[in-house]
Amino acid sequence: MMKTLMLLAIFCMTTILSAQRGFIIDHRNTDLSKIPAQYINEAKKKLKIQYFRRSHGSHIDFGGMAALKRYSKNYEKLYGYNPTGANGDLFLSTTWQSLDFENDKWVAITRGFLDNPANAQINVVMWAWSSYLYKADADQYLKDMETLIGEYGQGGSKVKSGKRKTPVLFIFQTGCSQSSDDRNKILYLDNQKIREHCKKNNRVLFDFNDIECYNPDGEYFGDGSADGAYTGKFLLNDDLSYKTKGGRANWGIDWIKKNPDTELAKLSSDDICVKCEHSMGVHEGETKDNSRIHCVLKGQAAWWMWAKLAGWNDASVNK
Repeated sequence: MMKTLMLLAIFCMTTILSAQRGFIIDHRNTDLSKIPAQYINEAKKKLKIQYFRRSHGSHIDFGGMAALKRYSKNYEKLYGYNPTGANGDLFLSTTWQSLDFENDKWVAITRGFLDNPANAQINVVMWAWSSYLYKADADQYLKDMETLIGEYGQGGSKVKSGKRKTPVLFIFQTGCSQSSDDRNKILYLDNQKIREHCKKNNRVLFDFNDIECYNPDGEYFGDGSADGAYTGKFLLNDDLSYKTKGGRANWGIDWIKKNPDTELAKLSSDDICVKCEHSMGVHEGETKDNSRIHCVLKGQAAWWMWAKLAGWNDASVNK
């Protein structure tokens, strides 16, 4: 009987994940108030997530998601996560890797991890870029991701053969901003390539870079035009600083100053969002860095993604 129940639980979990159509999470998916609590709780029950990352990737977990836990007792309970899913929290295991999709190294690491029987329950894998997308081969990244999906995804070769019982959903990511014109142009074009691939192939994408490009009022600070061409207008950096006629400004710091009493501003404070890699220094003469808001937004967007993976249909919200 117990074995039957366990198999049923695995079937339900994998069916929901495999039935989920591809989608893109970006700056439009950061409002937690729109996510039904039911699907936050469903995510905790159904998702077993492995997250490989370097420092920039920590914006999601050690930055924004951790800030939500610190904000209040209610948020700590609702948005709890830990590496084992203990106490009813979200199962989110993070592994530091000093890689930016170099050749086949990250693919070998992923295969080794998923082939290990100790990780048989994992049903979601996400890798994060660091700051070197401009050095990497985005086309190879996309090919490698599709190869892994073909092996470990729903109907994949290793699932069909029985080597792996639980299919894995792989989450794509875009790369973070860079203030150099040369780097930012490569970054912009490669990110566009990743977005188009995910749209065309019905994949799940966490658009890390897009969240950096828009303040909470929807004002755009990225380096693309309305028709999708690269402009280099703002040369946005990974700390939210951007080019102006007088030098550089920072949309995170500016927004917080204008909206100090908002929940976003409070979540971004130094004692709540205590970690936001590459946004920890002093900017534009400030004595405190309050550009950590992008880590908060990324953490909130992650919960939107987890809820969708657990079965939430947010189509009516995004109309």
